[in-house]
Amino acid sequence: MDSMQEFWACQWLLTNIGETYKTQEILKAIEIAQTVGYISKDGHLTAAGKNYVEQNKEVFSLME
Repeated sequence: MDSMQEFWACQWLLTNIGETYKTQEILKAIEIAQTVGYISKDGHLTAAGKNYVEQNKEVFSLME
């Protein structure tokens, strides 16, 4: 996954988390993503985060 793909995957992931947990606060979405292991402390997608996005690739593709 190149840097632009990772950027958009991360954006989609945070939007998805916000919708799932019913929050519009980006810091809360980041905290949740880090807690479940989708985003590292330095803000990059982890292997689990990439797998989550890949499992939901149809939805992700529609957003690109």
